[in-house]
Amino acid sequence: MKLFDRPMPTAVQDRRYQLNWGIVGALIAVVILGICGYIFVFQPGTKVYSADFKEAQAIRSGVDVRVAGISVGSVSDVELLDDRVRVKFRVDNEIFLGDATTASMKMLTTVGGYYMALTPMGTKDLGDKPIPGARDDAVQPPGDVPAGHAEGREDPVDPHPAVDGPVERGPRGPARVDP
Repeated sequence: MKLFDRPMPTAVQDRRYQLNWGIVGALIAVVILGICGYIFVFQPGTKVYSADFKEAQAIRSGVDVRVAGISVGSVSDVELLDDRVRVKFRVDNEIFLGDATTASMKMLTTVGGYYMALTPMGTKDLGDKPIPGARDDAVQPPGDVPAGHAEGREDPVDPHPAVDGPVERGPRGPARVDP
């Protein structure tokens, strides 16, 4: 068999062989880095939207974007304009955001952590228009009902009802003094 009876390559042939494999390896590395860079920058499968907020409370790049509590994207950029803050975010292509969509920043837990909550509404696609500031909310605590407000009530419940009689400060805070 001629396969195993080949003569040993010369030093010049050996260098050329190694150089060819080095060039092929470098080209493969460049192609892989190019594909990774494209995926990182353009994030295929997502679409960029923006929302305007009156205040920049807890809004920063990387904050989770959720619809009905399910993570669908993340905040990619925060830009300060003259009278508002423009937040750019990426959302999965499968999520429909209509022209009446609302956005708000909410707390994950009382300890900390925030997310951007979207409520998709409308029949026409939002497109490149930002969600206007008139339809945004300030940061909301966990749960949608603010403390002291019950469903359907117009007046808030007083969390500190009046105390009959004198009140003195004790070792654990205010205490009622019985006469």
